Amino acid sequence: MSRGKAQELISSGRVQLNYRETLKSDAPVAQGDVISARGLGKFEVAGVGGLSKKGRTALLLHRYL
Repeated sequence: MSRGKAQELISSGRVQLNYRETLKSDAPVAQGDVISARGLGKFEVAGVGGLSKKGRTALLLHRYL
């Protein structure tokens, strides 16, 4: 998913971080946090990777089935 689409989902109130609604796309996440997105599913943050060339942080997510 693109970062723009993710930001749009967050600002529309369709995303929860650790079972609480968040409207901030810059909310800090850590390993073990749970991210739920209405219509997409639930994910656990398995790891926080390094920075990209543009300074963005990469996340490794595991999807709940």
